Amino acid sequence: MLPPYTTTVRQNRKIVESVDAGEVNQYKYKVGKLNQMGPLEVEVNLPTFVPGQVNLSELKESFGKLNLTEIITSTSMSNTVAYSAALTAEKLLDEVIEIAEFWTDENLRHLSCTGPQEVWVSYDKKAYIDRLDVRGSDVKSFMSTCLDWNGYPSGISVTRKGELVYTDKKYGFVNVYRDGRHKPLIMVQQGWQPIAVYCTKLEDFLVSLKSVDDRVCKIIRYKGKAIIQEMAKDNRGDPLYKGGNKMLYVTENINSDVIASDCNAQIVAVVNSTGALRYHFKGHKSIKGKFTPGCTVTDSKGRILVEDDGNDCIQIIDQDGQYLKHLNYCGILSLDTLGRLWVGKFIGKKVNLIKYTE
Repeated sequence: MLPPYTTTVRQNRKIVESVDAGEVNQYKYKVGKLNQMGPLEVEVNLPTFVPGQVNLSELKESFGKLNLTEIITSTSMSNTVAYSAALTAEKLLDEVIEIAEFWTDENLRHLSCTGPQEVWVSYDKKAYIDRLDVRGSDVKSFMSTCLDWNGYPSGISVTRKGELVYTDKKYGFVNVYRDGRHKPLIMVQQGWQPIAVYCTKLEDFLVSLKSVDDRVCKIIRYKGKAIIQEMAKDNRGDPLYKGGNKMLYVTENINSDVIASDCNAQIVAVVNSTGALRYHFKGHKSIKGKFTPGCTVTDSKGRILVEDDGNDCIQIIDQDGQYLKHLNYCGILSLDTLGRLWVGKFIGKKVNLIKYTE
């Protein structure tokens, strides 16, 4: 015998499927009778999981694999020291180690490393740009488009793809040298001239600009040809950078701070990723001479290295502006992919490759 609620369910189903509106309107919910039947007991058979065998080779094909960095063991000291070749050293050396030294044929203006063993070099009042190795040997050379503005690019940088970019101040372009040809990447706003350029980790371009009358300087962030950020004034409306005809070097730190070496104001101005001023660095008080900042670079630990031409040294601060130490070298700077520092004598011909970290 079927339970009483089964009959009710069948009757209700018949009414639902009916096209007779009268049957639907006359329906009354027999809740009392259903409640008297007590709780409905339902037996549920839960599913079971049967694990299969994992095929590791198929997983690798589907997801790829993670290669560990090579561990190099050095036995040059009494104890064996193991370290990862992919990691940058943590500590600053008490004394730097000079790895290489060479001289160029012309006076230097800018350096920009490409890979671990080569550096792009631009010269004072010379239109061509060279790629040199650690011995100073010429790997590649080309003539830039900067023929009518004192004959040299005002700034150079290397993209994450290893392509060289340079500023053509007279014509207002940032150009890329690609496959033996020059290609315009950015044309700056009318009335402005590009001074320096830096390619960020996100492949944006930071370009420092000055007005053609030298009265105003600013930094623009470009994504492709589009302007996505302008850094010109602080939160009080005062200029972030001083006008003038000297360089405004620009770089970016690992925390996305934008660091500018303002040669007109003789300070290093650090702003955060939104363009808000964080601090000014005016040289450490322990170094008595006049702080004269020039080229500035940042390393993989967020340290900021500032050329101090007035004291013939390189001052090193952390990402918050705290002084760490100084190196007894001075000149235009670039860091290679091994964290080594290339120092070229500004308006000189000597280049030093040094190791300043453990």
